[in-house]
Parts: sequence; C-alpha cells; structure tokens
Amino acid sequence: MTAVLRGVTFLSAIFVLGFFAGGLDAQNAIPVECGTIVENQFTANAQIQDYSISLNPLDRVTIVGSPLGTTLSFNLSLYDPVGGFLVETDRGDVSATPRLASTELSSSGVFTISAANARYQYNRTLGERSTGKDSTWQGGIGVYTLLVSCVLRDGTVINAGGAQIPTEASVQPSPTETSETVSIGLTLFLDKDSLTLYVPPSDIPVSLEDLALQVALGDETQIFSLDEYAAFRGLQFYNLPTPICFRLVRSVSSSPVPGVCQGIPLILMQSVANADVFWFDPLVGEARLMTILQGQQSAGFCQSTQSGCEIEWTFAPVVAPTPIATATESTLTPTPIPQPTATPVVRGYPCEAAIVTEGIATVLRGVVRSSPSTSSVARGNVNVGQIVSIKRDRLDTFGGKWYEIANENGNTFGWIPAQYLSLSNACPN
Repeated sequence: MTAVLRGVTFLSAIFVLGFFAGGLDAQNAIPVECGTIVENQFTANAQIQDYSISLNPLDRVTIVGSPLGTTLSFNLSLYDPVGGFLVETDRGDVSATPRLASTELSSSGVFTISAANARYQYNRTLGERSTGKDSTWQGGIGVYTLLVSCVLRDGTVINAGGAQIPTEASVQPSPTETSETVSIGLTLFLDKDSLTLYVPPSDIPVSLEDLALQVALGDETQIFSLDEYAAFRGLQFYNLPTPICFRLVRSVSSSPVPGVCQGIPLILMQSVANADVFWFDPLVGEARLMTILQGQQSAGFCQSTQSGCEIEWTFAPVVAPTPIATATESTLTPTPIPQPTATPVVRGYPCEAAIVTEGIATVLRGVVRSSPSTSSVARGNVNVGQIVSIKRDRLDTFGGKWYEIANENGNTFGWIPAQYLSLSNACPN
C-alpha cells in the first residue's frame, strides 16, 4: 500500500543531537512502508528523526531525501532490527540531496531509517549516536520529503508513490506499455538561478523516461537527462507519481519555487555548481534556448519566460502485468506428454553485458558519458571484462547506439557506446 504522510511534525520521534546521546528509539519511530512518501520537518538544529519499516531477507530499500527550498541539508542512515548500523549517506555528512540504497538484506524484522540535520557519530560498540554543537556540521531547519522505494525478494518493485510492479526477476511478466497514448501539459520554468519542470496531477502514473534537455554550449550541443542527478536517482521515470516538481538550483542561491509547485508533497531539488548551470548564459544575461527532447524527437522549445513554457508531452502508460494463470485441481485433465521443445529466450532490460575493447587497454577512460553524446561530460572509468547492468538504449544524433549502464548497486553510472559492450543473450538484439 502506498502512503503519503505530510504536514505533521512527529515530536515523539525527534531527538536533539546536541543534548542527545543514545541508541535507537524504535518504539517511538514513525512507521513507514515500501512506497511511502513522507513529509516532515526539522524544527531545531541537531535533530534526529527515526522511521521504522518492516523488511525481509533479500529485500532492498532505497530512500531519497529532498528538502523544500535551498537552505536545508541532512543525512540518512539505516539500522538493522537489533540496532546495528548498516549504511549511511556521505559518511554522515549532511547533504542537500541525501540518497541511501541498501544491498540485499540478510535478516527480517523492523529496520530503522534515521534522518538528521547534523553530522553525527555512531559508536558501534555501544550502539549509540551522538554529535557536538559545531555549527559547521549542522544542516539548518526546514521541511523535507522522503521517498521510500523497495525491491522485494521476489523481484517486485514498489516505487515511492507508485504501484507494485513485478520485475524480470519475478515469476510474473514485466510491465508493458499500452498501445494507447496519453498527453499531459508539462511546464518548464527557467531563470538565472533555477530550472524547474512541473508535472501536473494525472489519474495515472506519468512516464518521462525518454525526456532530455538539449542546449547549445558554444560550438557544442549537449544533452542533459534528469536521471543524471543524484537527487533524482532511485525514481522509476516510467512510473512517476504526480504532481511532482524537479528543480535544478544554483548553489547558495535563494531562487523561489514557482507557484504551481508550492504546496505539493513532491518537490525534488538538486543543487548545482555555477559551472553546471547549463540553462543560463551569463554573458548575455538570459536563459539559453532549450529543446525538450523525447527520445530523438523534439517535443518543444523554451527560453526565459515568467509564466513558464508549456510542453505537450505524450507517453504510453505502463500497465500492470497480467498474472500467469496456474492450474487448479478442478481444471487438471490428462494430456499427452509433450515432446521437448526449445525454451524461448526472453529478452529485455535490465540485462548484463561485459566491457570489451579491440585494443590492449585494461582500463577504458572517458568512454562513459553523462548522456548519449561524445560531447557530454565524462562520468568515470570502466575496466575491460567488468560486468555491468544495462538499463536501456538510445540512438545519438548520428544514429550510433548507446547503452545506459548501472553500477553494482543498481545506480545509474552513465551512457557508453555499443562498441564497448558484449551483450548477454538476455539483452534485446
């Protein structure tokens, strides 16, 4: 079941870190579940707010935090049912875009998710958390949102605010797109310090899977995708809850939230450095002309306007898969023993591939990019022979095929040209 909790400060689960040193208070933690979207607030510096969630062996949980506005930073951590520390964000430092992703869990029971607006230390021997009052470690006060998503043992994906979707690992068929399409009106706001994309309320989850933003930077054309940013990772862009606002905000700026985004529970913000403000040209003092792409096609254009740019966005909704029928005792009838036949290979994403090269290099540098273009930002190195997970493919402007790959934790790493991959039989041809 999906739950949305918002507009309430849960005092029973708040600890002031400057005066608090102790273990987890699971009894007073706020209960959440896979699929929950929760809104809460820090009312003082150095607070811990605990949430409890029931999980089972081999489950995985991802928690994405997002402050409302630009003045709050915080961290997230996860503890097992007996209070043992499992994982934290940014080594305990506060962040404007905290994101926590567990590996496959080994135990079952009630786990604890902690949010804190100050850096704290965890004593593994005593099982206690504590912090000093150093203001440089504090993240400020304000309202924030947590998105809790899970991948269950049987492969079922439960997205924050979305429906349960069995994945390829499940015995159920994967979700598919319908042959019918739906259109909604997106709004893009551009100013000197921020870029905001508003997705209005919809009766069904919205897919922005193929959306990208294209601008000309000097003599180069670059493409930017939302899932490149840490604050937006962990979202299933083919199955987004609405309404939702995505914001890219220049660091240390106080750009106001557009009116249409005010008051909605899902405002996801990524802080970016001055050098990464791609939508605004400081030399001419105005926003750059931007093309909104849907795959390789243009869905619209935008430049600086106070009222925002309206873009008609058409997508094929994802439908829940039809369960595989099973025989019951009353329907069983004797049938001849069938002759052996070849088992069809089910191909689809995600699938695995190996990093390859025609040369003698063992490390490939600069081949992974932030978007399917050689002019986009390099994302890091890969090793020849390394196994990666492929999420999807896309053609660049010259017709070359690129694949989006993920690291061992399932997080998006970047895009790599097809020539550097040897696909497994499970991948589409």
